Amino acid sequence: MRMINDMVLIRLAKPPEKSAGGIILLEQEQDKKLALEGTIVSVGRGPFGWRKRRKTSPVEPGQRVVFTMWETEQTVRLEGVDHAVVHEDEVLLILEGK
Repeated sequence: MRMINDMVLIRLAKPPEKSAGGIILLEQEQDKKLALEGTIVSVGRGPFGWRKRRKTSPVEPGQRVVFTMWETEQTVRLEGVDHAVVHEDEVLLILEGK
């Protein structure tokens, strides 16, 4: 699958069932989180910048990231796994290490 422009396809990580303090989270509470974690599957060629030249993307496939997504946005199910399609500027940080 190939994304276009500055779009990023992210495989969603399974949301935690317990909080850091050990509180069990109900499914309703898990769905309302706006900052989500996932792994990048595909990255577009990047947005057009000055003089219609493409900007290079700061993210690449395989990286674990935290990104934002509105509650009303839909996820896409590919091969039985939920994915999100977001703009690359919605990626907040890249998780490095384990």
